[in-house]
Amino acid sequence: MDINHVYALHHLLSDRRSPLPLNDILHSLEIKKATFHRIKAYMLDCLMAPIRNQKGQGYYYDNQTDQPPYELPGLWFTPQELTALSLLEQLLEASQPAILPKLLLPVKEKMAQLMANQGINQQAYQKRLRIVPQWQRPCDPTTFTLISQALLQRKQLHISYYTRDTNIQSQRTISPQQLVYYRDNWYLDAWCHAKNALRTFAMDQIQTRTAGDKNQTPHQQATDNQAIDIAAEQLEQHYSSSYGIFAGQATDIAALKFSAQIAGWVSREQWHPDQTGEWDHNGAYHLKVPYHNPTELILDILRYGPDVEVLAPRSLRQAVKEKISAALEQYL
Repeated sequence: MDINHVYALHHLLSDRRSPLPLNDILHSLEIKKATFHRIKAYMLDCLMAPIRNQKGQGYYYDNQTDQPPYELPGLWFTPQELTALSLLEQLLEASQPAILPKLLLPVKEKMAQLMANQGINQQAYQKRLRIVPQWQRPCDPTTFTLISQALLQRKQLHISYYTRDTNIQSQRTISPQQLVYYRDNWYLDAWCHAKNALRTFAMDQIQTRTAGDKNQTPHQQATDNQAIDIAAEQLEQHYSSSYGIFAGQATDIAALKFSAQIAGWVSREQWHPDQTGEWDHNGAYHLKVPYHNPTELILDILRYGPDVEVLAPRSLRQAVKEKISAALEQYL
């Protein structure tokens, strides 16, 4: 008997408010009548499933009105669901930090048992899926855990934050709003109480202390002060209206022209949810992207080299030109 048939029959009967004819069950599960009766007997005797038959109508779950609906005991997954979970587990492990694989270990052990029941070798599926992170910056596992807890428990944090551009270490009290995994790295969107505004912090540059005591060593518990909650709509508008990880209301629209050689590739990329694109008669692709801070956008433009031209605005075109000229100077 295939255990997946047990799972499938359970779902068929759980989703019904009226008896399900036997022929419909046989057709849906692609089994014969004798197989159905073996499955039914197993569920009745071993799983205590309340399967009943209404003569001439079909089979149903006899759920008592004063009790919750019947559920299968333990953890059950179809092969398709196990495949999805195994992919998710691999993605989570690749996303770092080092704390995630440790936290996922009990889940991995349970999944290994379930996959063994399905005839799937755990080592085999891990070898068949290759995830290659690029430019990851490791963040401290203890800090990651503390921030995650404060985020979910809605507590304020005091952090020591290093800003790369200015080479300055600053102290901040923040109300964490959301964790963001962007381009293989973790970021924290938070309300900064010193700036009285929303800010984005690179997780690898954060050290944590309990708010209110700057003399404590890193990795203490979060403060009991309640975090400020920012409305989801405000977060969405602040962080999603312009290009990349740099937040803020979009103030310009970049007009980019990609050569015919790579136009087909770029036309399938999403640079921003509000982008627009069109083809010209020469096969080039014209892309328009809203942005506020051009830093990340300039880096992405430069990686296409001679296959992209900035048409507008003039300030962005000049900034890209200066970067190219500075790079060329290195080779003269």
